[in-house]
Order: sequence, then C-alpha cells, then structure tokens
Amino acid sequence: MVDVKVVEGDCFDRALSKEELNLMVKVSWFLLSLHKGWKLWNKLDTITVEIILPDSDKLGKVHRGKNKGSDAGGCAISETATFRMRADLSGEKALSIIFHEIVHLMWPEDRKWSENAVSTLTAHFKPLATEMFNLLMEKASPYKRAAWIAHGQMSYHREIQNDDYNNAQWTKTGVTTKGAKYHPRVKANDLFFENLTRIEQESLRGLEAKQEA
Repeated sequence: MVDVKVVEGDCFDRALSKEELNLMVKVSWFLLSLHKGWKLWNKLDTITVEIILPDSDKLGKVHRGKNKGSDAGGCAISETATFRMRADLSGEKALSIIFHEIVHLMWPEDRKWSENAVSTLTAHFKPLATEMFNLLMEKASPYKRAAWIAHGQMSYHREIQNDDYNNAQWTKTGVTTKGAKYHPRVKANDLFFENLTRIEQESLRGLEAKQEA
C-alpha cells in the first residue's frame, strides 16, 4: 500500500480532514494499482499531496479544452509522485480532482495520454471509489479500524497451551466467487491426458505398452 504525505504548502487550512484526504488518495491508488502497468513512476512508494491556496499561481491554469485558461483545481508532477490541490475542495469535487491527478501520476510511461482519457477514466472509476470511501469512512471509520487492531494486539495474547482459533472468522458475510473449474477427484496426469489429441493419446499408449513389454 502506498503512503500519503501531506504538505501544507502555502496554506495551513483545508476543507478535508486528514483522514478523508488520506483515504481518497489511497482508494484512488488502490483501484488503479490492480491493473498491470499502473504504478507510481521511479518506483516511488509515497504520494505527496501539496495543499495550495485557491488563487495560488502554483496550481496554474487549465491548458486544454473548453475551460482553457480557467483556474485549475489540481496539478500532478509524475516524476516526484506529487500533486497539488486547492485547499477549499471537499466532497464530490475533491474526489474528482484527487482521482484525476492520481491517474496522471500512475499513467504507464510507455503509453500516450490525453486529458480526455484521464477524465474519462476518472468518470468510470469514481462511483466505485465513492462507494469504497463512504464504506471505509462511515461503516468502518479509521478510528474503529484502529481500535480493532489495537484491541487484537493487546487483548488476545494467550499461552500456547490455551491458544485456539476464533470461529467467528467463518461467519458468512455474503462473499461470492465464480472462479475456475475445480476437479478434486481428477489427477493431474488424467487432466494432462484428456487435453491431448487422439493421435497424441494413441502414441502415448503405444509408448507405455513398449515400456511395459
């Protein structure tokens, strides 16, 4: 998992809490990192977020499309895995800007990019990123998850002779998998034989007969 470093830049206040900002960045990184070739440049493992005043020159202007020349909400610097964002962004707009800039930071180096491609990917992934963010902030908040970990590390230490598994880990939670076909009663050699052509099977039988003779 990538680390997130927040730099206050020229602003010491922001509309997002530290936990919200950290989670938005990590959810965005995680969803993209599931796909081959999507990673931070230069093998970096930390994303730096620089919080900038809305009217700062550091954010620059939108340089393409219908909104060309208007104030940008964020900008990415791929070489250092850094992106800048306006301090006043929150909610929907914050997630859109963060995911968009993370796409820039992780775009495969050997592929051409366009703002249309980056913004389209953001549009596709944002509903899933929103669902994950809301789940982890509301139903399993950072404080609740931290409490689970602290409680588990401190409260359940037992001597080896008294140690046992907690069967609650097998509680059904609705996980479903489709997976591949599983043949528990078929040996690997039998599967190999079934995948051979008829001529290959006959040749193999002839070879086995010679060896037995």
